[in-house]
Amino acid sequence: MRLTETELLNKYPSFNYYVDPVATWYGDKPAEYRNLKWYEETVALAGDDDTMCNIFGIDWYVYKAVGEHKLYKVLTGNVGIRTDVDGTDEVIYGDLAVKYGLCVYNIYYNNIYGKNALTIYHNGGVCTGWRNENGITSPSKRVKKLDDDTIQKIFKSKYLDDYGYAVKKFIEKIKTVYESDKENHWLEIKE
Repeated sequence: MRLTETELLNKYPSFNYYVDPVATWYGDKPAEYRNLKWYEETVALAGDDDTMCNIFGIDWYVYKAVGEHKLYKVLTGNVGIRTDVDGTDEVIYGDLAVKYGLCVYNIYYNNIYGKNALTIYHNGGVCTGWRNENGITSPSKRVKKLDDDTIQKIFKSKYLDDYGYAVKKFIEKIKTVYESDKENHWLEIKE
Protein backbone atom coordinates (compact mmCIF):
# COMPACT_ATOMS: atom_id res chain seq x y z
CA MET A 1 0.00 0.00 0.00
CA ARG A 2 1.33 3.43 -0.93
CA LEU A 3 2.32 5.83 1.79
CA THR A 4 0.44 9.12 1.96
CA GLU A 5 2.17 12.43 1.32
CA THR A 6 2.40 13.11 5.06
CA GLU A 7 3.82 9.64 5.75
CA LEU A 8 6.40 10.07 2.97
CA LEU A 9 7.50 13.51 4.16
CA ASN A 10 7.81 12.27 7.74
CA LYS A 11 9.74 9.16 6.72
CA TYR A 12 11.95 10.86 4.10
CA PRO A 13 12.20 14.54 5.15
CA SER A 14 15.13 15.31 2.85
CA PHE A 15 13.04 14.53 -0.22
CA ASN A 16 10.32 17.12 0.32
CA TYR A 17 11.10 19.32 -2.69
CA TYR A 18 8.65 17.75 -5.15
CA VAL A 19 5.25 19.29 -5.82
CA ASP A 20 3.59 15.88 -5.64
CA PRO A 21 5.88 13.51 -3.71
CA VAL A 22 3.51 10.54 -3.88
CA ALA A 23 3.25 10.63 -7.67
CA THR A 24 6.99 11.32 -8.00
CA TRP A 25 8.33 8.70 -5.60
CA TYR A 26 6.07 5.98 -6.91
CA GLY A 27 6.91 6.70 -10.56
CA ASP A 28 3.67 8.24 -11.83
CA LYS A 29 5.35 11.56 -12.64
CA PRO A 30 8.94 12.33 -13.59
CA ALA A 31 11.12 14.07 -11.03
CA GLU A 32 13.05 15.90 -13.75
CA TYR A 33 12.84 16.62 -17.44
CA ARG A 34 16.32 16.31 -18.85
CA ASN A 35 16.17 18.76 -21.75
CA LEU A 36 18.10 21.74 -23.12
CA LYS A 37 16.61 24.07 -20.50
CA TRP A 38 17.70 21.70 -17.69
CA TYR A 39 21.16 21.39 -19.25
CA GLU A 40 21.67 25.15 -19.57
CA GLU A 41 20.40 25.79 -16.01
CA THR A 42 22.71 23.20 -14.46
CA VAL A 43 25.72 24.42 -16.48
CA ALA A 44 25.00 27.99 -15.32
CA LEU A 45 24.56 26.77 -11.73
CA ALA A 46 27.86 24.87 -11.80
CA GLY A 47 29.82 27.70 -13.36
CA ASP A 48 33.55 27.25 -12.71
CA ASP A 49 33.02 25.30 -9.49
CA ASP A 50 34.85 21.98 -9.94
CA THR A 51 32.75 20.28 -7.26
CA MET A 52 29.49 21.24 -8.96
CA CYS A 53 30.88 20.14 -12.32
CA ASN A 54 31.73 16.77 -10.77
CA ILE A 55 28.20 16.47 -9.38
CA PHE A 56 26.55 17.17 -12.74
CA GLY A 57 29.22 15.60 -14.97
CA ILE A 58 27.63 12.17 -15.38
CA ASP A 59 24.15 13.64 -15.83
CA TRP A 60 25.47 15.95 -18.55
CA TYR A 61 27.22 13.05 -20.26
CA VAL A 62 24.03 10.94 -20.26
CA TYR A 63 22.00 13.89 -21.57
CA LYS A 64 24.50 14.42 -24.39
CA ALA A 65 24.43 10.69 -25.23
CA VAL A 66 20.65 10.09 -25.21
CA GLY A 67 19.12 13.54 -25.63
CA GLU A 68 15.92 14.70 -24.00
CA HIS A 69 14.35 12.28 -21.54
CA LYS A 70 12.38 12.07 -18.32
CA LEU A 71 14.07 10.98 -15.11
CA TYR A 72 11.86 9.21 -12.59
CA LYS A 73 13.38 9.17 -9.10
CA VAL A 74 11.39 6.55 -7.24
CA LEU A 75 11.87 5.37 -3.66
CA THR A 76 14.00 2.40 -4.73
CA GLY A 77 15.98 3.79 -7.66
CA ASN A 78 15.90 5.76 -10.90
CA VAL A 79 14.44 5.19 -14.35
CA GLY A 80 15.25 7.20 -17.48
CA ILE A 81 12.59 7.18 -20.21
CA ARG A 82 12.85 8.81 -23.63
CA THR A 83 9.86 9.49 -25.85
CA ASP A 84 10.66 8.42 -29.40
CA VAL A 85 9.62 10.29 -32.55
CA ASP A 86 6.58 8.02 -32.96
CA GLY A 87 5.41 8.94 -29.43
CA THR A 88 6.28 5.68 -27.70
CA ASP A 89 8.19 5.72 -24.45
CA GLU A 90 11.43 3.74 -24.25
CA VAL A 91 13.35 2.90 -21.09
CA ILE A 92 16.97 3.86 -21.74
CA TYR A 93 18.50 3.27 -18.33
CA GLY A 94 17.59 2.54 -14.76
CA ASP A 95 18.42 0.96 -11.47
CA LEU A 96 16.01 -0.48 -8.92
CA ALA A 97 16.38 -2.25 -5.60
CA VAL A 98 13.64 -4.90 -5.49
CA LYS A 99 12.78 -6.80 -2.35
CA TYR A 100 11.97 -10.47 -2.76
CA GLY A 101 11.79 -12.77 0.24
CA LEU A 102 14.38 -11.66 2.77
CA CYS A 103 16.75 -10.22 0.15
CA VAL A 104 17.02 -7.03 -1.83
CA TYR A 105 18.07 -7.54 -5.45
CA ASN A 106 19.70 -4.75 -7.43
CA ILE A 107 18.66 -4.48 -11.06
CA TYR A 108 20.73 -2.36 -13.44
CA TYR A 109 19.73 -1.69 -17.04
CA ASN A 110 21.57 0.48 -19.56
CA ASN A 111 20.69 0.96 -23.20
CA ILE A 112 22.48 4.28 -23.65
CA TYR A 113 24.77 2.68 -26.24
CA GLY A 114 22.16 0.35 -27.75
CA LYS A 115 23.53 -2.80 -26.07
CA ASN A 116 20.71 -3.64 -23.59
CA ALA A 117 23.10 -4.25 -20.67
CA LEU A 118 21.22 -5.96 -17.82
CA THR A 119 22.43 -7.15 -14.41
CA ILE A 120 20.43 -8.59 -11.50
CA TYR A 121 22.18 -9.48 -8.25
CA HIS A 122 22.04 -9.79 -4.46
CA ASN A 123 25.23 -9.04 -2.58
CA GLY A 124 25.10 -11.08 0.62
CA GLY A 125 27.86 -13.35 1.95
CA VAL A 126 28.11 -14.63 -1.62
CA CYS A 127 27.24 -12.35 -4.54
CA THR A 128 24.41 -14.17 -6.32
CA GLY A 129 23.54 -12.81 -9.74
CA TRP A 130 22.67 -12.93 -13.38
CA ARG A 131 23.87 -10.73 -16.20
CA ASN A 132 23.61 -10.77 -19.94
CA GLU A 133 26.69 -10.50 -22.14
CA ASN A 134 26.81 -6.70 -21.76
CA GLY A 135 25.89 -6.50 -18.07
CA ILE A 136 28.04 -5.45 -15.13
CA THR A 137 30.53 -8.01 -13.80
CA SER A 138 30.19 -9.16 -10.19
CA PRO A 139 31.57 -6.77 -7.56
CA SER A 140 32.77 -9.78 -5.52
CA LYS A 141 35.07 -12.76 -5.99
CA ARG A 142 32.66 -15.03 -4.07
CA VAL A 143 29.90 -15.54 -6.63
CA LYS A 144 27.19 -17.93 -7.68
CA LYS A 145 24.57 -17.83 -10.42
CA LEU A 146 21.03 -16.64 -9.81
CA ASP A 147 18.49 -19.18 -11.07
CA ASP A 148 15.65 -18.51 -13.52
CA ASP A 149 12.91 -19.32 -11.00
CA THR A 150 14.16 -16.66 -8.55
CA ILE A 151 14.51 -14.09 -11.35
CA GLN A 152 10.92 -14.67 -12.44
CA LYS A 153 9.78 -14.21 -8.82
CA ILE A 154 11.77 -10.98 -8.50
CA PHE A 155 9.93 -9.64 -11.57
CA LYS A 156 6.64 -10.42 -9.81
CA SER A 157 7.62 -9.13 -6.34
CA LYS A 158 4.62 -7.85 -4.39
CA TYR A 159 6.73 -4.85 -3.38
CA LEU A 160 6.47 -3.55 -6.95
CA ASP A 161 2.66 -3.47 -6.90
CA ASP A 162 2.40 0.06 -5.46
CA TYR A 163 4.65 1.61 -8.08
CA GLY A 164 3.35 3.43 -11.12
CA TYR A 165 4.19 3.96 -14.76
CA ALA A 166 7.99 4.25 -14.70
CA VAL A 167 8.62 1.14 -12.59
CA LYS A 168 6.10 -0.93 -14.53
CA LYS A 169 7.72 0.21 -17.80
CA PHE A 170 11.17 -0.63 -16.38
CA ILE A 171 10.11 -4.13 -15.27
CA GLU A 172 8.43 -4.72 -18.64
CA LYS A 173 11.66 -3.74 -20.43
CA ILE A 174 14.00 -5.86 -18.32
CA LYS A 175 11.68 -8.87 -18.64
CA THR A 176 11.85 -8.50 -22.43
CA VAL A 177 15.65 -8.20 -22.38
CA TYR A 178 15.94 -11.18 -20.01
CA GLU A 179 13.56 -13.36 -22.04
CA SER A 180 15.45 -12.59 -25.27
CA ASP A 181 18.60 -14.29 -23.92
CA LYS A 182 18.55 -16.08 -20.57
CA GLU A 183 22.16 -17.21 -20.74
CA ASN A 184 23.87 -16.23 -17.50
CA HIS A 185 27.29 -14.61 -17.95
CA TRP A 186 27.66 -13.85 -14.23
CA LEU A 187 30.70 -16.03 -13.64
CA GLU A 188 32.55 -14.79 -16.71
CA ILE A 189 35.32 -12.25 -16.26
CA LYS A 190 35.24 -9.27 -18.62
CA GLU A 191 38.57 -8.44 -20.24
